[in-house]
Amino acid sequence: MSRTIALAFLLTFAIPLHAQRQLGARPTDSGGPLLPEQAAYDVTFYDLALAINPEQRSIEGSVCVEAKIVQPIEWFVLDLDTALTATKVELLNRALQTSALKFEKRGSRIWIHMRNSRQSGEQVSVRVFYNGKPKIAPMPPWVGGFTWAKTAEGQHWIATSVQNDGADLWWPCKDHPSDEADSVAITVTVPKPLVVASNGKLRRVSENPKQTRTYFWFHSNPINNYNVALNIAPYRTLETTYKSTAGETVPVIFYALPESFDKAQALFPQLNEHLAFYEKLLGPYPFRADKYGVAETPHLVLQRDF
Repeated sequence: MSRTIALAFLLTFAIPLHAQRQLGARPTDSGGPLLPEQAAYDVTFYDLALAINPEQRSIEGSVCVEAKIVQPIEWFVLDLDTALTATKVELLNRALQTSALKFEKRGSRIWIHMRNSRQSGEQVSVRVFYNGKPKIAPMPPWVGGFTWAKTAEGQHWIATSVQNDGADLWWPCKDHPSDEADSVAITVTVPKPLVVASNGKLRRVSENPKQTRTYFWFHSNPINNYNVALNIAPYRTLETTYKSTAGETVPVIFYALPESFDKAQALFPQLNEHLAFYEKLLGPYPFRADKYGVAETPHLVLQRDF
């Protein structure tokens, strides 16, 4: 194929610290000690919705964060890269009514004032609206961000890769590997004829005015924010199923560029062989409730979708 394709198991990539510094990476931004204000809540659900403008290399969207308070807090703190701007923050109540919250952007964090102290056991839902031009990945996937490329036919070919740097490079979140959301909704609007491959199951696709489409994905398993990924291109898909050792039937989908489709067809039978090999060694594929997805990427690494 025109680029190396990666399989659906999490690979941990490493690059020397001095190289990260030379390339502008910030290895301490993700991980490390949590702020008390962030340790005080547990994320249960992210609802991410954004529109992508490939011509401007910009994004605009919102994230609703549902969380359980585990220690009293007055400030709710999220991470968001300095290249992006938070424009509005809302508090949602159980009736989905909204009210504005005051907030401050302090470097790469959004400090949201909750009006009064929130107590242990409370559930809160906070929605952040944001926009901007996300950091371009200087060395994907090891030093991450967005990759804006073109296919051989001149179509847009876009990917995110943030395993080292954290998901706050492109959406507001609690950017720490200690806190996995139970599930994530990912709604992405792109110009036609682009196709969005992302995590979980594709629930539906809506046709919009102004020659755009919206893809509604839902990942039903616990997931770390840095594993939420977008792969966008005029993909063609190959689909089959795999019978897991746990008994479930798992959808298997290959997202290939049109110019690579013949090679993808030849490679496609190997995907089930890979799953069988890994299940034999490691046990049942953990994301079998959603799918096993493989996408052709614009960078020379394996890209997986859980």
